[in-house]
Amino acid sequence: MKVAKVHDWPTLENQTDMQAFIGFINFYHYFIQDFLTIARPLFDLTHSNKIWNWDTKEQKAFERLKIVVTTTLVLALP
Repeated sequence: MKVAKVHDWPTLENQTDMQAFIGFINFYHYFIQDFLTIARPLFDLTHSNKIWNWDTKEQKAFERLKIVVTTTLVLALP
């Protein structure tokens, strides 16, 4: 059930949505190889002086994190 919710997580529309997603994902960061590399475009959008600009690289990072978090190996470790 929770896997489906993560898989169907809507596209992030603002900084508050981003912070909610990152807050959820941070629990799993120990279990995701290259987490910081994958999530870097998303973390860059959380800076207060950064203008919200959702682009292809952010969308790819978002989709990649959703896939990685819902794989069996990540879910089996916690």
